[in-house]
Amino acid sequence: MEDRLKQTKRSITFIRAVLTLIIILLGIYNFGGIIESSGFVFFYIAAVIMSNIFFGLLPEKMYEGMKLHYIIFVLDIILVSFGAYWLAGLTFKMLMVIFLTIFMAAIGQSVGLSVVIAAVTALIYFFIRSSGNDAGFAGFMQEKEIMNIPFLFVISLHASYLAEKANEEIAEKKKMKKAYGELSEKLKGSHEDLESMLEFHTRVYDSLENGLIIMDASGIIKVFNARAEEIFVLRGNKARNLHFKHVEAISDVFELINNLILKKQAAEKMAISIQAMGIIKKLLVSTYHVKDRDNNITGYICSVEQVF
Repeated sequence: MEDRLKQTKRSITFIRAVLTLIIILLGIYNFGGIIESSGFVFFYIAAVIMSNIFFGLLPEKMYEGMKLHYIIFVLDIILVSFGAYWLAGLTFKMLMVIFLTIFMAAIGQSVGLSVVIAAVTALIYFFIRSSGNDAGFAGFMQEKEIMNIPFLFVISLHASYLAEKANEEIAEKKKMKKAYGELSEKLKGSHEDLESMLEFHTRVYDSLENGLIIMDASGIIKVFNARAEEIFVLRGNKARNLHFKHVEAISDVFELINNLILKKQAAEKMAISIQAMGIIKKLLVSTYHVKDRDNNITGYICSVEQVF
């Protein structure tokens, strides 16, 4: 991304440098006329140079997308128009050829074709101007307006580059949209697979004959199976995602779970009695650690078997 923005900034800077050079050369060529002017041409040339410095100092991230390039392009068309008017003589025919150049460059969408497009529009301009000149082509070549021709090449290069980059950006957006669609389908499939796996695990836990309470490393209950619901007379959704100490219905097994967590003492079929809904139940409770591959404790299991 960074290299692409550097290249974009470098290309635009190059195009504007060529435009500035042409304007300066025209200014030198018409130096006498500039001296006789009121000084606004000097101001115009200074503004062109300052605009180059300004856009050159902008950070590369500003050149992302096409917004800044469109602004620069419109600004340069205005500069070309003023430059042609003050330094080379801008006629309506020349203005039409400028817009014809922009139109053809937009259709071509290729920097490689910009020179060809400029050459074609220049020939059209030669034909239009010489046909209206009594001296024909030779007479037109003596006119000051011939200095407008370099502007056509700059405009063609500028417009072709803009069209090419805009086309690339559209293609990139389509590519990203397609990739996003494919990724969304994959995520949707993964989500469905995950839901199916979670559903399967839930069915496995609910199929066990013993009550099963599984907690994460912080003591939050993650699994409270159907048998545990029957033993403690408590709906699973009233226990899941709560710390085990906040679930009053299983308070009789707090001590065994605390020993497992704090003292790391597992229990094996410890006999306890609980009272649930007025019924005394005798239970055998076992507790275990859940460990990862590195033998780190990641959770706790409390298995409850009702014997009476």
